[in-house]
Amino acid sequence: MYRFFSNAISDPDRDGATKVEFSFASKGLLANIIGIVFSLRSAIKQHEKRATMVLELEEKVAAVVKKLKERGLVSPYLRSFVVARINPLRWIKGEPPPLEGVLKTMRERVAKFNVEKIKPQDLAGAAGPPDDET
Repeated sequence: MYRFFSNAISDPDRDGATKVEFSFASKGLLANIIGIVFSLRSAIKQHEKRATMVLELEEKVAAVVKKLKERGLVSPYLRSFVVARINPLRWIKGEPPPLEGVLKTMRERVAKFNVEKIKPQDLAGAAGPPDDET
């Protein structure tokens, strides 16, 4: 529905559609719908921008995980371990920064991630406490 109204408002002749006739009882309702369409358009652009940032971060995390595996480190928690190491939120008290700031910090930290410093015993703690042997 959003895309229909958005296309009709921005380009009424798009795809052969001549004109969209609105049979609403009041012009106020139409104005509200147009306002919502423009709000949604803005929200979608912001969401797509953030999604791109997350995908870029994920690619960098996957590259670090691959390097750790090449060094012989094997664990089902390897990706979680890397993300925990680059996550700035665990040290922040109070209000968290905006999402864009968090993702920027994480991208910077993953770019500087030194796989040579990671030892197998570091990963042992990432798996949680050992099972009870009773």
